[in-house]
Amino acid sequence: MEGAPPYEERLRILRQRLAPTSARGGFNGAGGDRQDHFAATDDEWRLMYETAYGHQIRVAYPPGQDTRVRDALLPAIGAMGCRVMDVRQVHGTAHWPGLEGTA
Repeated sequence: MEGAPPYEERLRILRQRLAPTSARGGFNGAGGDRQDHFAATDDEWRLMYETAYGHQIRVAYPPGQDTRVRDALLPAIGAMGCRVMDVRQVHGTAHWPGLEGTA
């Protein structure tokens, strides 16, 4: 990502915006690929921020929290210097339609 802060800074911003968080593991792969797993502890959300399979944030959360998750993630993504390219559910269908290319 040209012009974006380095991965470590983007991760710090994401976790700060979703605080409190707790680390759940991750890895550093060949060529600088990363995966960091953490939980937003107050909200029972499980997240993975990674570059190993593209630059993406994956989040699992309890049913009925779409609005809360969206309202927390979109400002965090903007603060990271990133933008939303696509939002998908696990089985590949569009989720939160109309957000592509925003934030």
